[in-house]
Amino acid sequence: MSHTHGSMPRKDAEFMAWADMMFEQCHLHHLDWKLPAGTYEQFDAVWSPAGAAYAVNKDPLKKNRLTVANKNAAFLTLKRFLSGYIRILKGTMTVPDETLVAMGKRAASPQKGLPSRKPQTRSRCLLVLASGTT
Repeated sequence: MSHTHGSMPRKDAEFMAWADMMFEQCHLHHLDWKLPAGTYEQFDAVWSPAGAAYAVNKDPLKKNRLTVANKNAAFLTLKRFLSGYIRILKGTMTVPDETLVAMGKRAASPQKGLPSRKPQTRSRCLLVLASGTT
């Protein structure tokens, strides 16, 4: 697909194929990944109309200004949802790095020279001041 890390495919067919893959992964793993309640249902609520609008516009006999405007509006809604969804996935420790990479997103993986997604523990320094009083 012709997109870079952090962006979504620009062409309609590529975008819909990518969104379909993202939806399928959400459907299969939303419970395993412990995503916030309602995430799958919200995804379905924006993915289904976008898919239907895209399908109508693939048919040259049905495609017109109104169907294109409807598809564009549905895609915009889906893209806005996906932007937030991707942030959720990146911030969820139960989503494997391999999944993010398969979705075309940058995974924070030590083997790739990127910082780990595991929470970093911070060491604390204890500063002890010697008092001049006895």
